[in-house]
Amino acid sequence: MIIPSTRWLALDYFTYFFAYGIFLPFIAIWLNGEGLEADIIGILLAAGLTARFIGSLMIAPIVKRVYHLITTLRLFAGLTLLFAVGFTVSSHWLWLLFIMLAFNLFFSPMIPLTDALAATWQKQLTFDYGKLRVWGSIAFIISASWIGYLANSGGHKIIIYALLVSIIIMLLTMLLQPTVMPKATYRQIANTTIN
Repeated sequence: MIIPSTRWLALDYFTYFFAYGIFLPFIAIWLNGEGLEADIIGILLAAGLTARFIGSLMIAPIVKRVYHLITTLRLFAGLTLLFAVGFTVSSHWLWLLFIMLAFNLFFSPMIPLTDALAATWQKQLTFDYGKLRVWGSIAFIISASWIGYLANSGGHKIIIYALLVSIIIMLLTMLLQPTVMPKATYRQIANTTIN
């Protein structure tokens, strides 16, 4: 299915931040519900933030060519889903440490890559970046409020299942074809050949 590139971008922001609105505020609650102690939860969260740092600063810059951005986003969404499924396999803290590291390593670079895609499309298309980006904030608010209510009434397991569903939807929307594919400008091509 082909959709306008600006809608593709808005969906990307919406689905990413919907998933992040589940993960960020509620993963510690889920870990606690799985029987982990506060010190282990702290280690897992710190490891996840370290992996986010590494993913955003070291993995995202590897993508040098703008026409690889969409393919890389799709790949990272698939890897994020794969590692999110890992949360359901075991609640042993060493396994969860591995999953937390791997999940965050591929989930975090998706925003810098999406922002790079938006900057590239901004040169090709005319659109208001703020109006597209606000969909991410709206999604975060909706998911954080909604999952809080569901987890309170239905238990902590709902958190991981909602996260999985949201990442599946994120991947499926990224598989849609935008009307305009990103193209490199002359300056980007020159910088790529120099590097």
